[in-house]
Amino acid sequence: MDRFPVALMVLFAGLAAGAALRVFRRKVASTERPEPAAKMVDKNRAQRERRHRITGLMIVFFSTGIIVLLVYWAFQLTQQAPAPAAGGTASLLVTGNPFTPADKFQLGLVSDDPTSRYAEYHIVTGCNSKSKTALLMLSGNARLSHVNEIGTSNITTRTISVGQPWFSSPTKVQIFEFPVVSQVCPSGVSPSEMGSVTVIGGYVKQPMEDAAGATYALQLPLVGNTETIDWRIPALGGYWAVPLDLSVYVNAGGLPLYDRIDVTRPGLTSSGGLNWTGQRFIWPSATWTDLSSASREQFLILVIGALIGIFGSAPVTVVLDWIRGPDHRDIG
Repeated sequence: MDRFPVALMVLFAGLAAGAALRVFRRKVASTERPEPAAKMVDKNRAQRERRHRITGLMIVFFSTGIIVLLVYWAFQLTQQAPAPAAGGTASLLVTGNPFTPADKFQLGLVSDDPTSRYAEYHIVTGCNSKSKTALLMLSGNARLSHVNEIGTSNITTRTISVGQPWFSSPTKVQIFEFPVVSQVCPSGVSPSEMGSVTVIGGYVKQPMEDAAGATYALQLPLVGNTETIDWRIPALGGYWAVPLDLSVYVNAGGLPLYDRIDVTRPGLTSSGGLNWTGQRFIWPSATWTDLSSASREQFLILVIGALIGIFGSAPVTVVLDWIRGPDHRDIG
């Protein structure tokens, strides 16, 4: 009888010990198992945060690059055509010392289109002219290549250096020397109404027009002479003079209907094209705008502004997200 209670006590003690061990194991498991899980969560969170930052940096760099390209594109669209370099000079000279002031001459520069490199110089000698020889002196971009002559013969072409008083410093010029074809004025006809024509054509070195976007700028040579000069040219021999009665004109072609002329110097003689006239000399220049191209550029600038706003919001969003930190971000 005494052994039975002891056995029960041992049994109950074993059961109690087993139960206590089980509870202890559960407590240990409850305190030890979450630790690896928490570390795993922290590790995943750190990886996600790293990926998030790398993605943010890529978005910032990509958006910044797109914005720079868009701004550069807008800058190109809004550029004005630069002023072309000085176009050189085209002068008409006749035999001087003494020269005949009653002779009437006309010098013109003619081109079909502002973009064309082909140009012609028209020299008109009024009837009853006493001059025997004339020459066309071209400098700078006014000089011609692949020259052809129309309306006269026996034209001598050469390249020489001419200094003062014709130029401030020695300048290489192209000379076209030709005989003056004299005609007798009919009764009642003045020398300014009738005469012989000499045409010298060729190609200039570079176009006289420059363009940027929808804007265009044209700088033509100085046609004629700003001063009346009668002086010796050693390379040609003898004296040469600027005609006293010299009228000049420039016809640089027409413009399309949707082109708007902005500035012309001097004023145009007609609204239908780039035409100028003057006495003794003329130095034409003009700027104009293609209105159809300008409308397209304005639309593109509007689209560019919208795209800059879209791509500009991405870096701002990324920076604000970095400032807030991961605690305020739902990273899944």
